[in-house]
Amino acid sequence: MSNADNFVTRLPKGAPEHLRLDIPTAFGCQTTAIEIISAVRSNSRLSRERQDIEIGAKLTAGPLAHLAQLRKRAEEGRASAMNQRKVLRDRVLNSDALPETRKQEVRQWFRGLPTPEKMEWLRSGDEQILEAVLGARYYLTGLPKEVWDATVDSAVTARFGDALNQIGVLEKSYDEAIAAMQVVENAIVRESSITPRRAAE
Repeated sequence: MSNADNFVTRLPKGAPEHLRLDIPTAFGCQTTAIEIISAVRSNSRLSRERQDIEIGAKLTAGPLAHLAQLRKRAEEGRASAMNQRKVLRDRVLNSDALPETRKQEVRQWFRGLPTPEKMEWLRSGDEQILEAVLGARYYLTGLPKEVWDATVDSAVTARFGDALNQIGVLEKSYDEAIAAMQVVENAIVRESSITPRRAAE
């Protein structure tokens, strides 16, 4: 199994279809780079220094430029997935089903509860309590930050579980693609014996 095939098989079910093409294309950039390097190195009329300059220029204008485009698309996809996760979290934190005065009343009541009772109410899933508690900074609720964070995560999962699963698929997919492209770039650097400039984006 080729390196490209290995990375493609690691993509999760539901991965963006273009990644099944982009990953082999990235490894194609490596093949092209090796061909360029071999052709230039075989030119005995050029000094080693001149060969390095020519290889750097050709790699930067050719396979590295293409690889940079592929990686940029993967990184933008990863950033978009992460932003979707943040949007869902913000929707939970900024819910406005309750008036702010009511949220403050609930938080004041909640803050005065013993810790075991606080935890029981959180586990109950009471929507008014969750909205009031999650709609303020953790230190205004009487909860430790780690407990507040865990409660946010649970609330987001409970409300948007299916969407979060799909976001997780996207994140893993783009992570695999970016890892594949890094493998290709490392191989090109190793084969060329120089550090090529990253193609301008």
